[in-house]
Amino acid sequence: MGQTLFRAAQWTRATEMGKGKLEFTPLNEAILNSIGKFVEDFKNKHPDEAAVVFKSPLIWTSFLKLEDFLSNANLYKKTPTAKVVSVEMSKDRALLEIKQIRNKADRDHEIIVYTFAELGNILKITKENKLIEIRAALEANPDPIGRIFGEAFATVPDMKDQAQILLLMEKVINEEIAVLGNKDDEVQPKVVTGLNRTSLRLLLLLQQLDMQLMEQSFKKISSEVRLTPQSIDNEVTFLKAFTGKESKFKLIEDILYTSDIVTQFGCRAPLSRQFHGDICYLIITPIDRPTVYITCNTAGVFMNKGPKQNSMDLNYERNSEIYKDIRSLLKAQSPHFETMISSQDFINYVDTKRIQTRAMRTKSLSGLSIGARSIPYESFEDLGKLMPPRAATAAIKSQLGEKTTVVVKPGPIADRPVRGKSVTRLQEKRRLRGQSYWEKLNEMLTVTSESAIMEVGRTGDGAAVVVDSSEEEDSEVEAEDDLTGGMGEIAATDLPAEYWQVQKLFKYVRAGNQTGTAIALMCLRDYNLTSEFSQRAIMEMKGLDMLLNLLETKDTRCKVICKLLSPTGWENAIGEKCIVSKIASLKLLQEISKNKLMSKMIYRLSGIQSLVALLQEQSKQVTSLAAQNIAELATSKRVRNIVYDNNGVQLLVKLLKVDPAVFQLPLDVQLIKLEETRSAALALWRLAVSKKVRAAIRMAGGIPRLAMLLKNAKEGILAAVLGILQECLVDIPYQEAARREGMIIDIVKNLKSPNQELARLSAYAIFRCAEDTAIREMVRKYGGLNPLVNMLTNSECVKNKMLLVAITGALWKCAKSPAIGRILQDKNIIAILTPFLADPSNEEVLVNALGVIAECASDPKSLLDFQKAGGVKSLINMLNYTNKLLLKNCCKALKNCADEKKCLLDIEQYDGIRLMWSLLKQNDPELQATAAWAICPCIENLEESGELVRSFVGGLTLMVKLLNSDSEQVLCSVCATIAKICRDTESMAVLTDNGVVPLLARLSTTKNPILQRYVAEAISQISNWGNNRIMIGEEKAIAPMVEFLRGSDPLLLRHTCIALNNLSLDPANCVALHRAKAMPLLAKLVATTEDIVLQEAAATCLANIRHVGRVSDAANLAK
Repeated sequence: MGQTLFRAAQWTRATEMGKGKLEFTPLNEAILNSIGKFVEDFKNKHPDEAAVVFKSPLIWTSFLKLEDFLSNANLYKKTPTAKVVSVEMSKDRALLEIKQIRNKADRDHEIIVYTFAELGNILKITKENKLIEIRAALEANPDPIGRIFGEAFATVPDMKDQAQILLLMEKVINEEIAVLGNKDDEVQPKVVTGLNRTSLRLLLLLQQLDMQLMEQSFKKISSEVRLTPQSIDNEVTFLKAFTGKESKFKLIEDILYTSDIVTQFGCRAPLSRQFHGDICYLIITPIDRPTVYITCNTAGVFMNKGPKQNSMDLNYERNSEIYKDIRSLLKAQSPHFETMISSQDFINYVDTKRIQTRAMRTKSLSGLSIGARSIPYESFEDLGKLMPPRAATAAIKSQLGEKTTVVVKPGPIADRPVRGKSVTRLQEKRRLRGQSYWEKLNEMLTVTSESAIMEVGRTGDGAAVVVDSSEEEDSEVEAEDDLTGGMGEIAATDLPAEYWQVQKLFKYVRAGNQTGTAIALMCLRDYNLTSEFSQRAIMEMKGLDMLLNLLETKDTRCKVICKLLSPTGWENAIGEKCIVSKIASLKLLQEISKNKLMSKMIYRLSGIQSLVALLQEQSKQVTSLAAQNIAELATSKRVRNIVYDNNGVQLLVKLLKVDPAVFQLPLDVQLIKLEETRSAALALWRLAVSKKVRAAIRMAGGIPRLAMLLKNAKEGILAAVLGILQECLVDIPYQEAARREGMIIDIVKNLKSPNQELARLSAYAIFRCAEDTAIREMVRKYGGLNPLVNMLTNSECVKNKMLLVAITGALWKCAKSPAIGRILQDKNIIAILTPFLADPSNEEVLVNALGVIAECASDPKSLLDFQKAGGVKSLINMLNYTNKLLLKNCCKALKNCADEKKCLLDIEQYDGIRLMWSLLKQNDPELQATAAWAICPCIENLEESGELVRSFVGGLTLMVKLLNSDSEQVLCSVCATIAKICRDTESMAVLTDNGVVPLLARLSTTKNPILQRYVAEAISQISNWGNNRIMIGEEKAIAPMVEFLRGSDPLLLRHTCIALNNLSLDPANCVALHRAKAMPLLAKLVATTEDIVLQEAAATCLANIRHVGRVSDAANLAK
């Protein structure tokens, strides 16, 4: 942590107390979060190192109070001197001490800590204020390493980490030698430093953390865009154009610099502030808020505190978040600005003005400046448009001086209209390619000296004016939007030969004729275009623009023998004439698009639309390569949307159509014939992640074609077909089609394939569709269970994690059918899956395996074997995980285990009930319901469960609060759990005190028969305590419960009769029962049911009602 705090963390200036403060910046927040996570987990991961006592304590003032620590009585205690200290001591010294101090600020308590274990405890107590506490501790202890190990280990900014480690190793060795040398003496030598091997391990861990934090910080810093004076000036110029009353789109009232003095570097800030990275200061008056004062820094733009009182000097202290530019800040601070600048009318207006003032695709360039002279660049554009090159060159030299070399030359081939295309259409396409919106508005062209290479401004008719101090023809430098991908500046001498060769070949592609272009494209295929330097060359030469333009060419003269480019296996194409430029471009794009940055650029350059259009070409090789490129790019949601919007899905489905006679050909010939189909299937596999693409495949008639390919195709294409199905079978229409087209038998057949990839895709397809009961039965019928179980016992299959996920997932979904669950039990599936629970590395396998165990763990013998293998302990350990699906399946499995006595004892021994109870605090209603159902049998079958339940602090209160849930699943499970809890009298009293009776009475109005059953059961138990039956009657729950008697569920009728019988012990409730016409319903149940418990309860309830009636009649007669 030492070097990070010295070199990477961002501190304020030293205050009057002599110490700086950590700023609230994203970088500091990331550092604090990483330190907090490290300290929190330290005790669990490294218990020995966490117990090492610091040489000097860490001391800071805190917001925490004494009471926050006293809630943990087993860890902390209060002393007679009004301090709180830790129970654990070291040499008569508490490892943590907190005391109140006199302090006017909110931090009125001082904390003294000696170990990392206590630091972790403090972070647990602080909860949501962790970052504030860590920040306070680090500000008070800016060199924690020095305090932990002593002043000899104090951090020096330039000190190497190895020096501290070697120093500590030397001390540890010396001390251990001293101890060993005196081990026979009566008096052992006193160890002064207290250093040992554990201390050395602690230092190594802290050094490792320091290195990780430094790397994290440098990555974050390097990824941030640094502002320049030029970019700030461009932005101010743009905003000034939209101020004042005459502006049609008024963004702000005014924008001003605080100083007109400009340094040679373009800065307007004082020299003392330039050391802090400040560039200039602005005064901006928004339309809908008061004036704001802004600091433009190299790290970003932020608001400062404005002028000081009674002074014109600025208070430079930051008063807001840091934004990437002025527009971003104004968007956050001014709703009017955000609404106006984001409106489509404003964007159209700016585009129109730009096109009117400059030719299409011309960069927005404000001027050329040499020394003190400034010449409007529009004049150079006009010269390039209206004069021949020689005349334009002479005119420019007359302005800039005879020593400056000027070259006026035509634009590159990529910028000239391609034969057969409309000039207007292509110009509009290219205008949208390659530049960001704001870059088109703001870029400036600056000439700095005679010897510098000048930037290029391209004119509207394809001519370029190049100002250069040498005769270099290719000094063109164009901005590549903001997609540099983090490529830093590299000196020309450091670039490898590969870079220059690729660059030269792209020059030939751009400037050569058809033959030269074809040869250059073929040569490019010999280079590794995925390397950083090759991609740098492609970006600088606008290589993607060229390749995408070639895809649109209609020049039929550019044809050669396909053998020149065709790979092995395309022998049938030899002799066929095809457009070599398209094929070569597609193959190069396929190689280039493997890089994420290049994929984004292809998307931005409208390359996806060009690829979709190629799917209609006559050449099978072109359509195949186009589909492969789409498959490579379709990992992005935006790409999938473009393919869908341009009818690409329908075109790909058409390519799946195959003549059945092809499947009769030899395998090698068959693969050649089906190459186009395989490529289309690969593209559809990637696209099928989208729901609307899956619907489009179905509407385009893709299901019958997929069924035919699944039945007849060989391994080469079968994997792609199964890939499409595994994505699509999650939808109900595809599940119905799979049953109708007979796909399930073919999928099961591929489960037995020796090819693990086919087996995985088949198992995963079953996993996705086996929610359907009929499909589960078909899998069983066609023998799909045996290969799934057999693969679990195959060591080669178990090593393949992805295959294991698919197998366990398929078994889980199939096991939801009781008949299949029993078959899997007979195959000893629980014993097979139990070893997988000990490997926490793959949570997906754990989720699926627990799902199988939860569905199949009903046989007592299987449960006993599971318990003996340590399965119950593994389940309880998993309750500490955060994966909600895993927790749900874990609770379901534990619910079944609770029916077996030995398993239940394990659950109690390993604190499983408390862990399941803690899951009731989760926000997921399904997880809450699953946890409550798992708790039910534990309470029912466990002796002295009442005492255990009451030992959970706030446990019963939490249970009562869940009765306010909107989820009927949660209400059913909680009511069932309350019914089991109420078997203990003391627990029932606690529930009553927490207000359970009104909540249960309110639920009696439900129309859900399942919930009615558990509400009746809970009321039948809770009404046995005190005046609860009277309270239930007062809550008007009698009449709704009488309606429960009209149901058909035997358990509902039983619990309702028992509840009404208990309630009838109160005379007022008997009157309510009589008025609700309960007597005919009760009499009918007595006469028709065979349930003795129900009969007795109904008969007793009737007797109580009649008794109250007789007493009432006798009282009336007496009057």
